Amino acid sequence: MTKRIGVSDVTYYRWRKEDGGRHIDQARRLKEVEQENSRLKKVMEVDDQSLDLRL
Repeated sequence: MTKRIGVSDVTYYRWRKEDGGRHIDQARRLKEVEQENSRLKKVMEVDDQSLDLRL
């Protein structure tokens, strides 16, 4: 498998350990959710700043 995706065995097993054995689609979805959370936090910060300016 590692040759097919172009990474070393060490890299593959390190990734596997870090991800807890998640499947690729689960890891992809996790990344999407993390990006969405980051975007929402930025929106909330701007909203909080605008609320502070109104007070």
